[in-house]
Amino acid sequence: MPPPRRLRIDVTSAGLTLTKALRGEVRRRVLLAMSRFGREVHGVTAHLGESHNPLGGVDQRCRMRARLQSGLVLRAEAINGQIETAVGRSAARLGLHVAAALDGGDERQRRPGAPRTSGRGTAMVTFASSARTPAGRRVLPSRN
Repeated sequence: MPPPRRLRIDVTSAGLTLTKALRGEVRRRVLLAMSRFGREVHGVTAHLGESHNPLGGVDQRCRMRARLQSGLVLRAEAINGQIETAVGRSAARLGLHVAAALDGGDERQRRPGAPRTSGRGTAMVTFASSARTPAGRRVLPSRN
């Protein structure tokens, strides 16, 4: 068995001071999002910068790019007022993109037999009939 290969993470910045703590935060977020994919992800590049808000002020931007073993390159970007939040959101989005690419479809697609959800993690109830209580509330049909 070949020895385990470490995920290569490159962090660059433009217009921001890249401190050791910020570089560590980016590495931690990327490792958290990519660790479940193992050797499938060859490397991740994160670029931090500032973008000017058209309403005034400056937002922080994080662009990430992942290179997969198959040669596919995936990108994710997040903009927020705080760089730490932008890094976390960008890493999470990149994780979703990688999962979708490796599964061959959208990760959020419902598995056969899985409950339908509203997108917030709560199961939506579907009614087979329009049975109602005397108070006008819908009731679920009994399962026999």
